[in-house]
Amino acid sequence: MQQANPFDQFDTAPTGPQVVVPIAQSEVAQDAAQLAATQAGIARTRQQLAQDAATAPYAARTAAAGATKAEIDAEKARRELAAEKPVADPALQKRLSALADDEILSAIARARSDLGRAGSAGFAARLPERFQPQSAIDLAGTLNTIASRLTLDKLAQLKQASPTGASGLGSLTEREGALLRDSVAGLGQMQSPERLEESLAAVERHYRNYRALAAGEDYRDPQVAAKYGIAAEPEPEQARTFATGGTREEADPALKGLNSHIRGMIGAGRSAAEITAYMNSVQPGLGDQRAGDVAAATRFRAQNPTVPLDRYAISVENRAVPLSGQQQFINQVAQSPTGTYFLQAGDALTAGTLDNMTDNPALARASMSAAATANPKAAFAGTLSGGALAGTVAEAAGAGLVASRAAPIAADLLYGAAYGAGSTDEGSRLEGAGLGAVTGLAGGEIGRRATGMFGRGLRGVQNDNAKFLRERGVPLTYGQIRGGKFKTREDQLTGYAGVGNSITDRRLEGVRAFNRAAFDEGLDMVPKAAPVGIGEPAVAAGRALFRGPNGAYARALDGANLVPDTTFASDVSGALASGTSLPRVGPEFGAFVDRSVAPHFSAPNGQIDGRQVQDLIQQTRGADFGTDSMGALATDATRRIEGAVMDLAERQAPGAMEALGQANTGYRNLNILADSVGRGINTEGLFTPAQLGMAARANTTRFGGKIAAATPDRPFYELQRAGQEVLPSKVPESGTAGRIEQNGGLAAAVRTATRNLVNAPLYAEGTQGILGRALLDRPDAIARAGAEIVRRARYGGMFGRPLALSYGPTAVVSDY
Repeated sequence: MQQANPFDQFDTAPTGPQVVVPIAQSEVAQDAAQLAATQAGIARTRQQLAQDAATAPYAARTAAAGATKAEIDAEKARRELAAEKPVADPALQKRLSALADDEILSAIARARSDLGRAGSAGFAARLPERFQPQSAIDLAGTLNTIASRLTLDKLAQLKQASPTGASGLGSLTEREGALLRDSVAGLGQMQSPERLEESLAAVERHYRNYRALAAGEDYRDPQVAAKYGIAAEPEPEQARTFATGGTREEADPALKGLNSHIRGMIGAGRSAAEITAYMNSVQPGLGDQRAGDVAAATRFRAQNPTVPLDRYAISVENRAVPLSGQQQFINQVAQSPTGTYFLQAGDALTAGTLDNMTDNPALARASMSAAATANPKAAFAGTLSGGALAGTVAEAAGAGLVASRAAPIAADLLYGAAYGAGSTDEGSRLEGAGLGAVTGLAGGEIGRRATGMFGRGLRGVQNDNAKFLRERGVPLTYGQIRGGKFKTREDQLTGYAGVGNSITDRRLEGVRAFNRAAFDEGLDMVPKAAPVGIGEPAVAAGRALFRGPNGAYARALDGANLVPDTTFASDVSGALASGTSLPRVGPEFGAFVDRSVAPHFSAPNGQIDGRQVQDLIQQTRGADFGTDSMGALATDATRRIEGAVMDLAERQAPGAMEALGQANTGYRNLNILADSVGRGINTEGLFTPAQLGMAARANTTRFGGKIAAATPDRPFYELQRAGQEVLPSKVPESGTAGRIEQNGGLAAAVRTATRNLVNAPLYAEGTQGILGRALLDRPDAIARAGAEIVRRARYGGMFGRPLALSYGPTAVVSDY
């Protein structure tokens, strides 16, 4: 057996079947992945190199920003760590708390200062910010500062600041905390300045109280209150007496007056220094002795502005001088209502110089002020009386310097300057005179105007035409009643939407009522069941009142049978002789008698009935012989025949001619009304006063001549004239107003809404009667009294002048 050669496996020559030995797949994959990773790394390296090259100029900035961020993060971490500490450094905490407290109190003081500037609160705060005054913007910022610092977080910090965390005053702390939150919420700038001042005072008061409570102290303790600046409430003034020489005597009454004066200065917001200086002027050293009390009172007033002034009392201890019985009696009388009356009258009469007639003018003025406060009605009456007397003298002096019409103004200036200078006990009397002159001028003018307004209110509107129309049931608008500029303004308003439509509707109601009044007046003498109305239907209804078996003419003469007597024969004969003898028209007159008069007397005994009488009268009135002198004489002859017939009817049928006359008058008026309705054919038969006047003039000219037409005797004269003065010249067309500002945008819409809101009450449906009664209806006696007051309105300045000086700016200067 042949042994195998171990080296045969390396032999390349094929010696038999070929065997392939494969390379491991995992090794190949690993090599490929390694190669790919190497290529990717090279790509990333290239990309990083390119990026580094692009950002290289900003490397320094990036590094600086990173450092800053690191410092901020570190500071934030330190603060958060400090906040997590249960107890901060007591000294640091105290300093930080004091600083925050000072900021809040400073903000409150700044808000009070801002509030004292005009336009800082109230209406101005409601305006858009760009229209607000600077004072309102400043105050808004200050209020925001206060509100942001007194949040719940601040309250929580105050609570945590308590040394114990629970002081035993928990319920009180809770209550004050709630009050403080509510007070902060009440700092609304749209409130009135007075109400906002109260809210600021409440914030300060509750904040100081809560600070004390948060520190574990009770603010009700006087020492704690003083520590935290909490103003203690002054004790009310007590009645005081003193004993001298073993006898009990009342204190000097001037003390009460001085205390009252000081209370007034506190209420007026005067500083402690000003009040102290005033007290020193009354008695040297008096203010210095009570400076602490004054400071406490002014501080309490700042924190509690709503506490009544009678709660304040500065116990001024004046020199105790026993009074004699006579002195006590004089002081008691001076402080009584009667004494107050004469004091104020004397002060007004002497132009505010009554106090200067004493040894101590300041103390005398304080006593007079106290007496006036205690007896206000007597003081008011005394000021009026004395001022009126002084005003008489001042106006007499003024009349000697200027024209009589300017005398009241000269008196205002003279008396005002004298009062201002005389009542100024401190400061420049020249400045007091200037302020007094201005105040006297304003008071006198206000007094005169107020007196005139009062008189006009009693007198009512003096518009006779409006009264005439209203008495006949014609409703009038406000402008029609007032007339003048008020009517002109109303005319302008008719062009605007809304209110213009209302005015047009009200005026149209007035024109309709005028038409009804015309028909009522024209047919008043004819019996009828009800008014006939207006327009064409009224003309038809009016015609039925005269025609037919039950008409006015039938009731007047039907059934009457007249037999000519000798008087009638004599009257007719004379008329015939006169007419037929006239040149030119005589034959025409005779023909008229034969054709129109004689046939009515064709009965055997010449008897005529009521219908014939009516026809005869109508025919004689319709006769026309021309306008020359002969024609006028012929017409006069026909009127004599008509008169003879009417006299015969009156003798044989009493009352018939009166009824016929009324029927004729009514029918004539109906013809005028029918003509007027025809002239208003384009306004549904409504006619204006002018159209009624033209119809009445045409009818009167036709039957009575041009002269009769030009006199007030023509029909409807008063009604037509009154209507033409008050009512519109054209019949209003409802729904035609509003042509102005139809497309004016938002601004026009706002103006229209405001205009409608202001004027709507004057032109609402049903308002006309109320306005008429309020403006026109007055008893004659009251109207005459009002007219007399208006005529003497200048005397109102004699009362307005001293009142303005006694209770106005000069009173503030002299009293406080």
